[in-house]
Amino acid sequence: ADGITVNAVAPGWIDTASASDHERAMGAATPVGRSGTAEEVAYVIAMLAADGASYISGQLITVDGANSISEERGR
Repeated sequence: ADGITVNAVAPGWIDTASASDHERAMGAATPVGRSGTAEEVAYVIAMLAADGASYISGQLITVDGANSISEERGR
């Protein structure tokens, strides 16, 4: 009622300057075939902060190149 929304963004394997070789290899093993970028995570956060997203609340948005779907299937 006060215009406050609460959401969470859960990034998967993100290739940053501090990512290890192992983390990069895990990113390459995702269904998308690569790690994500900080810019891709920032895009989701910016979308949630936009006026047009004012009806999105109470959500967890996973940005992981479909890796969580693969893991849930025991892959």
